[in-house]
Amino acid sequence: MRPVNLADLEAGVRVLLAAPQRSRRQLALSLCNAAAAADAHRKRTGAPHPVFGTGTIMSASRCYAMVSSQGADEGDYLTALRDLITALIHQRA
Repeated sequence: MRPVNLADLEAGVRVLLAAPQRSRRQLALSLCNAAAAADAHRKRTGAPHPVFGTGTIMSASRCYAMVSSQGADEGDYLTALRDLITALIHQRA
């Protein structure tokens, strides 16, 4: 996976917020795995992955449903952000 920036986190959280809370941890792992697979494909072929893009969380997020960037409950947003960061830490361990 390519380096993660704040825009990647925002896109990933918007994906998680579109999903039921009970499935967000698994979805966060799937999103990180999709970005990693896309980056591996990009390195191997020199082209973006046909579904998951260029190897960033933001590009992988585009194939999932997302909520609007406005109006998220702060507590729910922070919980989704925690789930995404936990998945990133788990993947890199």
